[in-house]
Order: sequence, then C-alpha cells, then structure tokens
Amino acid sequence: DYVSAIPGLEDAAKLDPNAPNISFFLGACYLLTDRNTDGINTLQHTVALGDTVFFEEAHLLLAKAHLHRGEFEKARTELKAVIGLGGDFAPEAQVILDKFSEEVPSAK
Repeated sequence: DYVSAIPGLEDAAKLDPNAPNISFFLGACYLLTDRNTDGINTLQHTVALGDTVFFEEAHLLLAKAHLHRGEFEKARTELKAVIGLGGDFAPEAQVILDKFSEEVPSAK
C-alpha cells in the first residue's frame, strides 16, 4: 500500500535526509501514486547521495518517470547512465532505450 507508506517514509526522511534507502523508497512510492514531480525530486536526491545500492535503480526509475512525462531527452540521459554503470539494470535500460529510440528519434 504505497499511499499508506508515504507518511512514515516522509517522517523517516526528516529524521535522516541522507539515508539512501529512505529516499529511494519514498521516491518510488511517490511515482507509484502519481506524484511524479515529488518522485523525480526525491529520486534525484537519491542519486545525489552518490554510489549507493540504490544509485542504479534510482536512475532507471527516473528514466521511466521522464518517459511518462514525455521528457524524452531526460529519459535518454538517465537510461544511458544506467547502461554506463553496467550493473543489474543495464540490460533492462538498453531494451527500453532501443525501443524508445525507434519510436522517438533523438532531438539532435
């Protein structure tokens, strides 16, 4: 229940704003409850915390959020970041980038 999880995660984020796990899960809950701007801002904070276990997946969720909003260049940038990290989410990011690049050519 993502809606019910948000208040507790928000309280936890106030107590420890630099905890990557709290930031990541709060950002994901925001996205899953259509609070896209809050989700993007929170996941950008997660990424800004540096190379944590949530770093790669936060980039992937940011890419998906930007795609949802039609922000294709921002999505492309995030997908390339995930691919460049070469971790567990790189194959999924590559599939998304390939499919979306066929449908939405680069603005360049």
